[in-house]
Amino acid sequence: MAFPDNSLDFQTWYNLLEKPSWTPSTEVIGIIWGVLYPLMALVFGYALYRIFQKTNVWPKSLLVPILLNVFFNAIFTPVQFGLRNFPLACVVVVLVFGTALWSMVVLYRHHKKLAIALLPYVVWTGIASVLQIQITLLNL
Repeated sequence: MAFPDNSLDFQTWYNLLEKPSWTPSTEVIGIIWGVLYPLMALVFGYALYRIFQKTNVWPKSLLVPILLNVFFNAIFTPVQFGLRNFPLACVVVVLVFGTALWSMVVLYRHHKKLAIALLPYVVWTGIASVLQIQITLLNL
Protein backbone atom coordinates (compact mmCIF):
# COMPACT_ATOMS: atom_id res chain seq x y z
CA MET A 1 0.00 0.00 0.00
CA ALA A 2 1.32 3.45 -0.88
CA PHE A 3 1.13 6.24 1.69
CA PRO A 4 -2.54 7.27 1.97
CA ASP A 5 -3.86 10.58 0.70
CA ASN A 6 -2.35 13.61 2.49
CA SER A 7 -5.76 15.33 2.54
CA LEU A 8 -6.94 12.96 5.30
CA ASP A 9 -6.73 14.00 8.95
CA PHE A 10 -3.73 12.46 10.66
CA GLN A 11 -5.68 9.89 12.71
CA THR A 12 -7.58 8.56 9.68
CA TRP A 13 -4.37 8.60 7.67
CA TYR A 14 -2.44 6.68 10.34
CA ASN A 15 -5.26 4.13 10.74
CA LEU A 16 -5.17 3.38 6.99
CA LEU A 17 -1.49 2.48 7.05
CA GLU A 18 -0.34 -1.11 7.03
CA LYS A 19 1.27 -1.88 10.37
CA PRO A 20 2.93 -4.91 11.95
CA SER A 21 0.64 -7.12 14.02
CA TRP A 22 2.46 -6.13 17.20
CA THR A 23 1.75 -2.39 16.77
CA PRO A 24 0.35 -0.94 20.01
CA SER A 25 -2.98 0.88 19.76
CA THR A 26 -2.90 4.67 19.68
CA GLU A 27 -4.35 4.62 23.19
CA VAL A 28 -1.49 2.48 24.50
CA ILE A 29 1.06 4.67 22.75
CA GLY A 30 -0.58 7.69 24.41
CA ILE A 31 -0.31 6.07 27.84
CA ILE A 32 3.34 5.18 27.24
CA TRP A 33 4.20 8.78 26.33
CA GLY A 34 2.04 10.01 29.20
CA VAL A 35 4.41 8.19 31.55
CA LEU A 36 7.65 8.85 29.65
CA TYR A 37 7.33 12.62 29.16
CA PRO A 38 7.11 13.40 32.91
CA LEU A 39 9.96 10.94 33.53
CA MET A 40 12.09 12.69 30.90
CA ALA A 41 11.19 16.09 32.35
CA LEU A 42 12.32 14.99 35.82
CA VAL A 43 15.56 13.37 34.64
CA PHE A 44 16.54 16.04 32.15
CA GLY A 45 15.36 18.83 34.46
CA TYR A 46 17.50 17.57 37.32
CA ALA A 47 20.45 17.12 34.97
CA LEU A 48 20.07 20.70 33.73
CA TYR A 49 19.87 21.93 37.31
CA ARG A 50 23.15 20.14 38.14
CA ILE A 51 24.86 21.31 34.94
CA PHE A 52 24.04 24.95 35.65
CA GLN A 53 24.89 24.92 39.35
CA LYS A 54 27.59 27.43 40.24
CA THR A 55 29.84 24.62 41.45
CA ASN A 56 30.21 23.34 37.85
CA VAL A 57 30.34 19.75 39.09
CA TRP A 58 28.65 18.46 35.95
CA PRO A 59 30.22 19.52 32.64
CA LYS A 60 28.24 21.61 30.16
CA SER A 61 29.07 18.98 27.51
CA LEU A 62 26.24 16.90 29.03
CA LEU A 63 23.88 19.37 27.39
CA VAL A 64 24.68 18.05 23.91
CA PRO A 65 22.90 14.66 24.04
CA ILE A 66 20.07 16.02 26.20
CA LEU A 67 19.28 18.99 23.96
CA LEU A 68 19.65 16.92 20.79
CA ASN A 69 17.26 14.35 22.21
CA VAL A 70 14.68 16.96 23.11
CA PHE A 71 15.03 18.49 19.63
CA PHE A 72 14.67 15.20 17.75
CA ASN A 73 11.78 14.12 19.96
CA ALA A 74 10.02 17.44 19.30
CA ILE A 75 10.34 17.22 15.52
CA PHE A 76 9.25 13.60 15.16
CA THR A 77 5.51 14.28 15.25
CA PRO A 78 5.63 17.14 12.71
CA VAL A 79 7.78 14.99 10.39
CA GLN A 80 5.62 11.87 10.77
CA PHE A 81 2.15 13.40 10.85
CA GLY A 82 2.68 16.85 9.34
CA LEU A 83 5.06 16.13 6.48
CA ARG A 84 4.06 12.45 6.38
CA ASN A 85 7.60 11.71 5.36
CA PHE A 86 8.29 8.15 6.47
CA PRO A 87 11.95 7.88 5.42
CA LEU A 88 12.75 11.11 7.29
CA ALA A 89 10.65 9.93 10.26
CA CYS A 90 12.81 6.78 10.36
CA VAL A 91 15.95 8.88 10.55
CA VAL A 92 14.48 11.11 13.25
CA VAL A 93 13.21 8.26 15.44
CA VAL A 94 16.58 6.50 15.25
CA LEU A 95 18.19 9.81 16.30
CA VAL A 96 15.74 10.02 19.22
CA PHE A 97 16.78 6.52 20.28
CA GLY A 98 20.49 7.21 19.77
CA THR A 99 20.47 10.46 21.73
CA ALA A 100 18.36 8.89 24.50
CA LEU A 101 20.92 6.10 24.84
CA TRP A 102 23.78 8.61 24.65
CA SER A 103 22.13 10.73 27.36
CA MET A 104 21.77 7.67 29.57
CA VAL A 105 25.43 6.71 29.11
CA VAL A 106 26.83 10.17 29.86
CA LEU A 107 24.52 10.71 32.82
CA TYR A 108 25.56 7.33 34.27
CA ARG A 109 29.04 8.70 34.89
CA HIS A 110 27.57 11.39 37.15
CA HIS A 111 24.42 9.91 38.68
CA LYS A 112 23.73 6.20 38.19
CA LYS A 113 20.13 6.23 39.48
CA LEU A 114 19.24 9.17 37.25
CA ALA A 115 20.65 7.36 34.22
CA ILE A 116 18.82 4.15 35.08
CA ALA A 117 15.57 6.14 35.32
CA LEU A 118 15.97 6.80 31.58
CA LEU A 119 15.94 3.07 30.80
CA PRO A 120 12.18 2.85 30.04
CA TYR A 121 12.56 5.79 27.63
CA VAL A 122 15.55 4.20 25.91
CA VAL A 123 13.74 0.85 25.61
CA TRP A 124 10.58 2.48 24.23
CA THR A 125 12.47 4.60 21.68
CA GLY A 126 14.28 1.47 20.52
CA ILE A 127 10.94 -0.31 20.06
CA ALA A 128 9.49 2.79 18.37
CA SER A 129 12.45 2.86 15.97
CA VAL A 130 11.87 -0.73 14.89
CA LEU A 131 8.14 -0.07 14.59
CA GLN A 132 8.67 3.06 12.46
CA ILE A 133 11.07 1.23 10.13
CA GLN A 134 8.61 -1.66 9.72
CA ILE A 135 5.66 0.67 9.04
CA THR A 136 7.74 2.52 6.47
CA LEU A 137 8.73 -0.70 4.69
CA LEU A 138 5.14 -1.98 4.70
CA ASN A 139 3.86 1.22 3.12
CA LEU A 140 6.45 1.93 0.43
